[in-house]
Amino acid sequence: MIEKKIGIVIPARDEEESLAKVLDNLPFLNPSMKTKVFVIDDGSEDGTYKVARERNVEVVRHPVSLGVGGALKTGYLLAKEWGADVIVQLDADGEHDPKELDGILQPVLDGKADMVIGSRFINGSPLPLSLTRRVGIRFFSWLLNKLSGYELTDVTSGFRAFRGEVLDMVMFPSEKHWAVEMALLASKNKLMVVEVPITPLKRRSGKSQFHEIMTFILYPFRAIKQIIDVYL
Repeated sequence: MIEKKIGIVIPARDEEESLAKVLDNLPFLNPSMKTKVFVIDDGSEDGTYKVARERNVEVVRHPVSLGVGGALKTGYLLAKEWGADVIVQLDADGEHDPKELDGILQPVLDGKADMVIGSRFINGSPLPLSLTRRVGIRFFSWLLNKLSGYELTDVTSGFRAFRGEVLDMVMFPSEKHWAVEMALLASKNKLMVVEVPITPLKRRSGKSQFHEIMTFILYPFRAIKQIIDVYL
């Protein structure tokens, strides 16, 4: 059996405490798979970099914050350079359960999907999200489905995996609000995208870098610009 290489990308900014828990809870995947973790410290001012180094993972430090999109692109390129057959990403804030990595990876490994998105809405679990975020996620999932023909419920989810071979097709230029653009690029390139259920967890430490109200106000304008950029 050919050994599969799995690159795990974790963008992090000022997530010292939660990142430690995420890394410590990463599961041992199937022995037929070789894994490497890439932590991208996006201009942190706390001990995020030190936490990653202490756990012997690959860590790159941005001297200034480039945003989640910028951190992800750095991680993707590192994983591709390493030769990852599958690139999987999860957040450093503890809202994604590392034990669910197998479920995210399996459809890609089985050849049933080019990209898998972990949906917080499928299994009916209580959502630790504000009304503002739930409304925004629902709206942009609906809009993307209308444009793409997909049937997604959680287009903004940061817990996802994709084949390393399709990276160039879904590499977005945005530094922020990258998720909608990534899904649109997948649609434009006729990639097979599926969702699997994940259990959303509540952040237990640190503080989100997104301002709830400003993100809600600005996101529609930025998303519309991304849609125009993709299709034109």
